[in-house]
Amino acid sequence: PNQVDIFFVFDGTGSMEDFKEAIIAAVREVQSAATEYWQENYPGERKASIRYSIAMYKDYTETEYYKRIPLEDGNIDKINLLLETHNYAGGLDEPAVFNGIISAIKDGSIEMRDASFRAVVLIGDMGNLGTSNEPDPNGHTIEDIMGMLKTNNCDFYAIHTASDSELESHAKFEREAKTIMDALPQGYSDYIPLT
Repeated sequence: PNQVDIFFVFDGTGSMEDFKEAIIAAVREVQSAATEYWQENYPGERKASIRYSIAMYKDYTETEYYKRIPLEDGNIDKINLLLETHNYAGGLDEPAVFNGIISAIKDGSIEMRDASFRAVVLIGDMGNLGTSNEPDPNGHTIEDIMGMLKTNNCDFYAIHTASDSELESHAKFEREAKTIMDALPQGYSDYIPLT
């Protein structure tokens, strides 16, 4: 379809401060690649209508642990401004990754267009709740994420910003991303480490 809906979901905690420029670059690259892909592969056909949403998540202990810009036309500047001005602070190494993904898809489900191509792009360094084995306070599980992606026909792409993959919390991000990928058809997901 020429309608494309892309959801960015990123970790806004203090551990991501060193990766701020990498996050901005990754989002801009996806934005450029989506436009270029359509132009290169479907020349002469209807121009793609690409819309973006972005959601930021932090630890549940933070006052504002989830913030989102809706899926809409012409909001690239608004999204880029959020990324450039966001204060990466707070957090106790227990980011609410699952809540960020599920909330972004749930909130965006009423904004998605019928038969659009849909993709969720996760950008972070730690797995859900870091190394904690406590249940998600909102009851979210990895199976819930897989179900939400399938129900809403979303591709899934995980961009891992961790520079030290030996840390358990960072290794957990990769394991969780690949578990989600394994539940989707081949070619509908990818894991990209930024080291």
